[in-house]
Amino acid sequence: MGISLGKLNYCVTELARKARLTLSFLKRKVREYEEIKKQIRELSVEIEGKEGEDIFSEEVLEALDGVS
Repeated sequence: MGISLGKLNYCVTELARKARLTLSFLKRKVREYEEIKKQIRELSVEIEGKEGEDIFSEEVLEALDGVS
């Protein structure tokens, strides 16, 4: 093939490292998204209680649930 075993090993190792980094990044972003979604729901409930009307329709809140 023309590729040394050392180069191949390096490539595989780097791919694995990048895969771990990507997975870690995606997990962090999902946690952040879930926290923001929770905050939106809490603020929506808080605003409903103060003003007596729903700032976010159920359709919007359900769409948020469907995204994850």
